Amino acid sequence: MASKSALRWTVPLKDGKHTVVFEHGTASGRRVIYLDDNEIYRKNWMFKLVGYETFSIGKGADIHQARISIEASGLKYLYRLTVDGKDLEQFSEASKQSTLLWRTAVNGTEHAVALDVEAMEIYVDGDRVHAQGEFVDDGTETHFTVGGQSAFVHTTSTGTRAGKMEHTLYVNEEAIGSEDVKSRTSAVGWKSN
Repeated sequence: MASKSALRWTVPLKDGKHTVVFEHGTASGRRVIYLDDNEIYRKNWMFKLVGYETFSIGKGADIHQARISIEASGLKYLYRLTVDGKDLEQFSEASKQSTLLWRTAVNGTEHAVALDVEAMEIYVDGDRVHAQGEFVDDGTETHFTVGGQSAFVHTTSTGTRAGKMEHTLYVNEEAIGSEDVKSRTSAVGWKSN
């Protein structure tokens, strides 16, 4: 288990938020990385105290390359987590803009459902699933299954000039609230000439 002085980051992905914990022994060079409380990397003795460690985060079609950089700054060390070459803050903001996330229980099992609003792809528990889109009177519905139950994302225009879209997940015809109410809308939309 990670020590209390370890560095902690939260990485948002399509299957939910993941916790990265990094321990760095500044005398021995020891490096330990935990991902969601599971140790994924350990190096007990290293003569080089600075450098970087890389690892993968995510699952299924949503796997990303992460890197923890260690730099010396006087008598201190600076640590930085990047995901797919972007600082965590930039990656998180880009993810927030392009992905909507819901959590729902189906038959007693918790599932994460994500919508990539740019590609209109659906992910269930981090795996991209087959989805069928159809036009309806007030927008579109993207149908798929989650936990063996029918589900769909209903997408409608918010009616603003900015072209924002509102997305609502339904499982067995029941609306499911998103993790972040503000995230139900996306700036991805259509413009008419």
